[in-house]
Amino acid sequence: MKLPMEISIKKKNVELSSEVKELIAKQIKSLEKFARNIFAEEKERKFLKRQKPLAKVEVELEKITKHQKGPFFRVECQIAFLGRVIRAEKTSENLETALSKVKESLQRELKQYKKKIAAKFKRGARTAKREFLVSEAAKKKEGKRVWREGI
Repeated sequence: MKLPMEISIKKKNVELSSEVKELIAKQIKSLEKFARNIFAEEKERKFLKRQKPLAKVEVELEKITKHQKGPFFRVECQIAFLGRVIRAEKTSENLETALSKVKESLQRELKQYKKKIAAKFKRGARTAKREFLVSEAAKKKEGKRVWREGI
């Protein structure tokens, strides 16, 4: 099942050819697998029913000089999903390298967010386990386990 992503591209002082569009789409599509692993449950619950895209991706391409030799490209990408925004901005002499640097940065941030979600889940599981512990005095009462409820 593909992850629905809506991609919008803004440009400034750059010609947007079909090759550049394909390159951007390819870089963004490679990030889908990380987002799909993180948000599979939310996608099924919230977005599949409404037929809305899970993530909105905004890519901004700009050609800047900053009084330096040669043209420089700035690429900014924002991925907005489920109330969270992940953003990366990189500058390079080549448009392709700037896009790949942005993709790597976004990929790293998605992995960190995935670890954060897993840590929250484990922390909640530990808390639940502590709440349902059996006290030593009430472990056996007529051959049955008794949960800690003030007995």
